[in-house]
Amino acid sequence: CCSGIAKKKLISMERASHAQRL
Repeated sequence: CCSGIAKKKLISMERASHAQRL
């Protein structure tokens, strides 16, 4: 049920970390 939300959270976190690196 919550796999989609967890995936979105992981993707958003990854994007945030990449943005911080750049």
